[in-house]
Amino acid sequence: MHILKKIVSAALLSLTVSHSYAIDYFTENLAPYNYYENGRLSGISIDLLRLVWEELGEQPQQVQMMEWSKAYYLTQYRPNTALFLTMRNPKREDLFQWACPIMHAEISLFSLKENQTKWDGSTDLNQYQFAVVSGSVGEQLLLEKGVDFENIHSTDEFSKAVTLLKRARVDAIASEQEVINIVAPKIGINPASFKNVYLLGQAQGCFAFNLKTDPKYIAKFEAALQKIVATPEYQEIRNNYGL
Repeated sequence: MHILKKIVSAALLSLTVSHSYAIDYFTENLAPYNYYENGRLSGISIDLLRLVWEELGEQPQQVQMMEWSKAYYLTQYRPNTALFLTMRNPKREDLFQWACPIMHAEISLFSLKENQTKWDGSTDLNQYQFAVVSGSVGEQLLLEKGVDFENIHSTDEFSKAVTLLKRARVDAIASEQEVINIVAPKIGINPASFKNVYLLGQAQGCFAFNLKTDPKYIAKFEAALQKIVATPEYQEIRNNYGL
């Protein structure tokens, strides 16, 4: 209960509290990290962000939820913006300034057991069809593995990628197990129906800031984030979302 009280307190900080740097935050609908529940933004990333604001003595700032591809583009070109949860990898490294970590993840390919797709361990992934969120790290990893564009079906939300898999329109989706565990039941699919068939890679989930954002502010933000992640409160947040 202690962590819940702190999160609520951070969300209701007085408007008289000043903040030194105004940031527009963008995120996508992706449980359990960031999503709407009962008309309120929820998720591990959201709770961490509220605690970072509290640690910095800042007033809560605007968070906009939108399609990933749009948010990814805006954060690259609009000053004083930040995007989360953003997987950090070499392809993205120089596109943003980073505050890490929110979490660590394994990005894998998942098929449905009922679809009877045969995975023979071949490294030739072009014999399969995939569904991904447009601009996601899963899409980038598939391209890095040499998968042709015509074999990748991009969607604007992860739930739509899962639906394509359910309808046997594709052979696999790129995701993390934690996301499947939360999203699949919401669209009527048992998470136990999925099979992890191929590890694409590992990545660190972070806050990605526009390159023109003050580096001194980002350093303070990251220090506050890392302080929180190192406490038992961080695991309590994860426990609240079943992780």
